[in-house]
This record gives sequence, C-alpha cells and structure tokens, in this order.
Amino acid sequence: MKYTPVTWKEVSRMGTAIRAATLVVSGLCILSMMVGMGATPSSAAETRGLDQVAIEDLHLALEDLKKVDPDSVEGDVSEEALTEEYSRGGLVTFGKPNGCSTPKSLKKAAKKWNKVFKSVCNSHDKCYSKNSTKDRKTCDKDFRSSMYNVCGFRKDIKTCKAIANVYYAGVRAGGWRTYEAKGKNN
Repeated sequence: MKYTPVTWKEVSRMGTAIRAATLVVSGLCILSMMVGMGATPSSAAETRGLDQVAIEDLHLALEDLKKVDPDSVEGDVSEEALTEEYSRGGLVTFGKPNGCSTPKSLKKAAKKWNKVFKSVCNSHDKCYSKNSTKDRKTCDKDFRSSMYNVCGFRKDIKTCKAIANVYYAGVRAGGWRTYEAKGKNN
C-alpha cells in the first residue's frame, strides 16, 4: 500500500466536514430523544394538547348516539373530521358560566339538550375557572356524573345518557384549551 501525503488544507477541510457531520448526528439524536419523551417539535404547536384517544372516544360516543337517536347527530363525525374541528378550536368555552358548548355535529340536538344540562354545564365552567383548585379530569368526571343524575329522572334516559357521553367526550377532547383552574390540566 502506497502512502499519499496529505496537506494541512485537506486536513482542515476534513475536520470541518467531521464537525458538521457531528452536529447533524447530534441534532438527530436530540430530536429522536424529544419525540421518544413525548415532546413535539414547534411546528406541531397548532395541535398541542390534542388527545387522539379523547377524539376517538368522542367519535365512538357520537356513533353510539346515532344508534339511539339518529336525528340528533349531523355532519361528518369521523375521527379525521373531529380532529380537524378540535385542532381549529373545537369547543369554544370560557372559564365563566356560559351554558353548554358542543361539537358542531350536535348543533340540532344541542338546542334541546343545552337547556336540559345548562346548570350542569355552568357548574363545569366554574370548575374550569381560575378560582377552582380541582384537576380538569375531576371536573370532567363530576360533569358526567351530574349529567347522569339529570338523566335518571327522564323518560328518554337512554338518549339522555348517550348525549351526556358526547358532552363528556367533547370536554375531554377540547377542554384542555380553556382550563384555567389551579389543578392539573389533565
């Protein structure tokens, strides 16, 4: 094997190339560790907090409601459509009592059911407010339980509970955006 001498200029170029390659590999390692720990790149900030399991639960609750009361659900309730709706804002609520907020697909049914659940929705809004110390998950479970209590006195209990499940799944999917209380936003 023949030895070929290398000039200092070539050594300098190789050093620069090695440093650049090291930076690229380091960056890729850091990015893969962030993704592995559940961190999202800043380009995904638009859907920060969007819980796909909650979106799936909302989809299933809407499908169940369709079986019980087909006229109460309208429009596209696919997971893709719900993900799109919730990534753009979904339920628009505030940390003050303002009645019930519902997915677009319940627009027609909401006219009736928002009246039925108005006091429960207002209590849930208060639970999300700055003065509350409850965790979001506790607020949401109490919300569902209170709606079930309202349903227990109705002739249309099956439809009522199906609607309550949709309202609950809706706040689980989109409530993170408006939760202002001192507890965990979980």
